[in-house]
Amino acid sequence: MKRFIAVIACLVLLLSCAPVFAMELETLSFDELIELHKATFNAIVSHPDFKSVAVPPGTYEVGKHIPAGEYTLSTNDIMAMIVKNGFDDMQVIQKDGAVGRYILKNGDTIETSGTIYFSPFVGLGF
Repeated sequence: MKRFIAVIACLVLLLSCAPVFAMELETLSFDELIELHKATFNAIVSHPDFKSVAVPPGTYEVGKHIPAGEYTLSTNDIMAMIVKNGFDDMQVIQKDGAVGRYILKNGDTIETSGTIYFSPFVGLGF
């Protein structure tokens, strides 16, 4: 019975806090909301349950558009290419292949052709 009452009390507390959290978001400036968005995205990408994100063809800055980190790259296209820092590094990825431990640092720029899937690099499985 005590557990039941504790669970009900927790639910009431959580439900009463939701409108307060929403009101607090409304008081943030645009720049503060952007920072919160970046922090939330980085937390999602760093979470163990995160699988991958599709990055469409384009030019991106690491730390601004893509979080710095170590990734495994793959594609569902016949072939895709990623170029880092103006041909410092170029990788061609084929449909059934992957590039493991692709390191991106803040300030790096990448250009992609084809859609590339970024997954957190989790080691080689030894």
